[in-house]
Amino acid sequence: MLVLGTYHMGNPGRDVLNLKADDVLTPKRQKEITEVVALLKNFKLTKIAIEVPPENTAINEKYTRYVGGNYQLRTYAKGQKS
Repeated sequence: MLVLGTYHMGNPGRDVLNLKADDVLTPKRQKEITEVVALLKNFKLTKIAIEVPPENTAINEKYTRYVGGNYQLRTYAKGQKS
C-alpha cells in the first residue's frame, strides 16, 4: 500500500492550514511533478483515491478516457488555466 498526500495546489488560502509553497506551474515544479508521476507509474497502482467533491463527475470521465487511451495528460504554463 502506498499513501501519498499533498496540499491543495489549486485551493490557495481556503484550507484550515495554509502553507506557503512555490508556484507549481513553473517549469521546475512541472518537471518535478512529471518525475513523481513517472515513479508512481512504475509502482503499478491498482487503486487510486482522490479527494474531490462528489458532484465533480468530470474527473472520472477524464480518467476513463485516459485509461482507454483517449485522453492525453498535459502540463500547464504559468498563467494558463486548466
